[in-house]
Amino acid sequence: MEAAAKHLTPVTLELGGKSPCYIDTDCDLDVACRRITWGKYMNCGQTCIAPDYVLCEPSLQHQIVQKIKETVKEFYGENIKESPDYERIINLHHFKRILNLLEGQKIAFGGETDEATRYVAPTILTDVDPEARVMQEEIFGPILPIVPVKDANEAIKFINSREKPLAFYIFSHNDKLVRRMINSTSSGGVTANDVIMHFTLSSLPFGGVGSSGMGAYHGKYSFDTFSHQRPCLLKSLKREGANKLRYPPNSQSKVDWAKFFILKRFNRGKLGLLLLALLGIVAAVLLKLRLRCPVSSDDHRSHGPALSLRVRHLSVASPRGTILLGGPLRIMGHSGLQAAGVPHRGSVLGPTGWGRPGRPPRAPQRVCQTSLLCERPQKQQRIKTCRLEPGKYGFDPWL
Repeated sequence: MEAAAKHLTPVTLELGGKSPCYIDTDCDLDVACRRITWGKYMNCGQTCIAPDYVLCEPSLQHQIVQKIKETVKEFYGENIKESPDYERIINLHHFKRILNLLEGQKIAFGGETDEATRYVAPTILTDVDPEARVMQEEIFGPILPIVPVKDANEAIKFINSREKPLAFYIFSHNDKLVRRMINSTSSGGVTANDVIMHFTLSSLPFGGVGSSGMGAYHGKYSFDTFSHQRPCLLKSLKREGANKLRYPPNSQSKVDWAKFFILKRFNRGKLGLLLLALLGIVAAVLLKLRLRCPVSSDDHRSHGPALSLRVRHLSVASPRGTILLGGPLRIMGHSGLQAAGVPHRGSVLGPTGWGRPGRPPRAPQRVCQTSLLCERPQKQQRIKTCRLEPGKYGFDPWL
């Protein structure tokens, strides 16, 4: 870290630590002890994420010892020292360090050593004092202390009272308990109902937290760790008016709007006004796009003097489809549609159709809707379709 600091180079560290293993009363002890035995004594316990110690209720301690003893014999045979699958401590320095950890401890299984070959047998310690030396540093060897606790709550307190571990292992059939222990503790990684296996998945980041390390790697996370994530914002030079809020001179109103948009401190009153304004805009757009003709034969006079409409063509929608009746047509005045005999919804269209050139129906059909494609009187370049409601024959060109 010192060398990296001189060049302001980011560092990812994986530092190990004492990885706890909690065994709940509601679990399959045979499977749990088998997996713990494999993870603890693999490479003679010299792996950074090996289960360092076991937390369990006092009633489980003897059962755990017996089941681990049976599994060790299954894995390595009766003569463990002669097993080709059981490794040795890496050097003499660490061999002596491990021997010192055994001093004054209650050995329930194992404990045999051979300095000449740096052999340390798989060992289990019971009723371990949390203040013992073996509980003060990472063991990194084939010694498994068992620390009795009353329940899961005490186990959580015990874990949180110490440095954050690189890994945390939980064995339980109770999914709620597993989630609670995960949420109540902090560790580099977690594996439930197994050990070490989270390290094997490239889809999961691997790393420590606090004293157990910083950063993470594996798979894509390694690429991200050694990459600089550069944010890039590409904007245009348009809509400069929207930037007045950030330019001086400043005012309290600008500050309030800045809090609203940037800090997301929403004021209910302003939020209501904003929603009301948006609704007004939507209503105006819908009104602008309405294609209906709201003037009826009874009240068309209230819309001012009669106007001249130039109809491009007229079509009628019936249950059997849309029929083009004809065009062009020029209608004078609001009442001209009714006078021209334009069929409205609900009326019956006979075999002869309307009195203009077109395609009349083969048989009488009831009119569902009548549409006129018209030119607006003052902007003849814009074409508009008007839909006639039942009994409404007038047309308002200003919509």
